[in-house]
Amino acid sequence: MENIIDLTKGRERIFEGAFAGDGRRGPRKQRQAAEGGGKIEEMLSIAEASKRCGLSRHRLDAAINRGDLPFYQFDGRSRKVKASDVYAWLESKRRRVGVMEGDEA
Repeated sequence: MENIIDLTKGRERIFEGAFAGDGRRGPRKQRQAAEGGGKIEEMLSIAEASKRCGLSRHRLDAAINRGDLPFYQFDGRSRKVKASDVYAWLESKRRRVGVMEGDEA
């Protein structure tokens, strides 16, 4: 039993990089930064966005259909939104009691 060699030691990083998505080694985010690519913003499905902001999927779909929330559509069916666009849309809905629009607080 003393002759057993642990082959998994130090290999976790290699496996993480090997399955990064495009066949090249190294995590995707590190490669993009090294290649000079700009920061890629996080994209969310409508279901993910609704879980994060605590609203129903229906409400986010309605905001998209009204044109209030910009989205991306890649395969003709599923919609993706930028996390920053969702947060900006939420902030635009923020109101205070007793303060009318246009009033300075």
